[in-house]
Amino acid sequence: MDRLDDRTNPGMLQRDIYVAAGLTVLAFVLALSFIVDRASVGANRIALESDFRLLKAELESQRRQAAYVMNEATTSLDGLITLARRQPSLIFMIEDMKHWIANDYGLRQVLVVDGNDTFRFAMRDGIETDDPQALPLAGVAVHAAARARDYFHETLPSLPEGWEFDNARSNSRERYVFSDFATIDGQFGMVLAQLIVPWADDGIFMDGDGHVHVAFRALDRGGLDTAVRRLNLSGFRVSGLEDAPALEARLDVRSHLKNAAAFSLLWDQPDPRSEILRSVWLSALVLVTTIMALLAVMLRRYRVALAELAASEEKNHRLANQDPLTGLANRVRFDAFLDHKIKLAPAEGFAVMCIDLDRFKAVNDTYGHNAGDAVLVATARRFADRVGNKGLVARVGGDEFVVLVCQGVEPRALLELGNRLIADAVAPVRFEGNDLKIGASIGVSIWPSNGITAKEIINAADQVLYASKRAGRGRCTISETNASAPLAAVA
Repeated sequence: MDRLDDRTNPGMLQRDIYVAAGLTVLAFVLALSFIVDRASVGANRIALESDFRLLKAELESQRRQAAYVMNEATTSLDGLITLARRQPSLIFMIEDMKHWIANDYGLRQVLVVDGNDTFRFAMRDGIETDDPQALPLAGVAVHAAARARDYFHETLPSLPEGWEFDNARSNSRERYVFSDFATIDGQFGMVLAQLIVPWADDGIFMDGDGHVHVAFRALDRGGLDTAVRRLNLSGFRVSGLEDAPALEARLDVRSHLKNAAAFSLLWDQPDPRSEILRSVWLSALVLVTTIMALLAVMLRRYRVALAELAASEEKNHRLANQDPLTGLANRVRFDAFLDHKIKLAPAEGFAVMCIDLDRFKAVNDTYGHNAGDAVLVATARRFADRVGNKGLVARVGGDEFVVLVCQGVEPRALLELGNRLIADAVAPVRFEGNDLKIGASIGVSIWPSNGITAKEIINAADQVLYASKRAGRGRCTISETNASAPLAAVA
């Protein structure tokens, strides 16, 4: 009878209900905590893998750009030494070429190693030196030269017949540039080495075979910083490999050269678990009142979590396809759009414009980065307004833009558009009482006349862009396959 009374006692029943409800709530909270914890760990892992992929892509992009720059610099170095040997009286031109190599190409240390591993030429910061061993690059130069010779001979069988004459016509030697990441004299960057193959109508370089141009180019922190902003990485830094702490958010960039140190890219990995769990516990306290309230609130929190995840994915997608400073498309979006246009193969064709801003570095150095950003934003807005619905404008580097033109791809129309874009860049930008002035040089290629693949069409535009720069900047030059010289105009 006592047991029956216990079971029918309202107080005891209420206690049992409270206990059951409490245990149910506790079970839900513990299960939810476990799920949220595991989900946040998985989300962190996926985000980290994405960070790794994009940073590796940025480093590979810098490697390709460095190979192109190295090829240009090798051509200049070949000409410099030939000029010094044949016409030493032209000292002003020789000194200018040295400064080009150091400043325009960013090659602060340069060595030439002959077939006997002897240094035949040495230069640091645009100044030639008689003491090659004083250059920190000398410690790795001989090994880099050997790797460059091996790489050239590995590449040689794949080169088409008559490639040496093609070198002379189109300066396409970057395909046998050896590159490796390294730390030299405390600077993080790339060691570049290229076998010097003389022009088809020239003599043997320095009266010997096997000469290799070895140079060091510092890491492009501007390109890395752009990738870091796109990924929203906090605490990003570059460290020596030996000094780098053991972190999950760490990308080791190793060197395969003897005596060359490697480096690591580090950043702070966010951990949202504490904030998520606090939010869940607050919801769990509300759920204690009733089981139905518990289920209702849990469902609501689940929907909120899904909405936040969708919003986060949408934001990441937007950041992955948009330049954060100017709001223009970035390289990823441009490459996808270009591939799409190539697959469509429009009968009227399309054109690619590669644009470099002239004198932008001077504005940045004189007035500061805020002024430089203001110039970039204003110039990007003008370019976008000028192109309108005729194509897509993208920012692909610090002061580099590219335009895919879908309408009006006749050469004269492209020249007119190019000159107007140059005029847009030349127009002053008002900033804190100063008129900031820059310029622009443009190279244009037309699909399919100048290339079929994305790489070919962009390389063709890049080639004539540098022709515009060499011709004096402030020019728009169109690549022509069946003409002896490209079509060009000065704005």
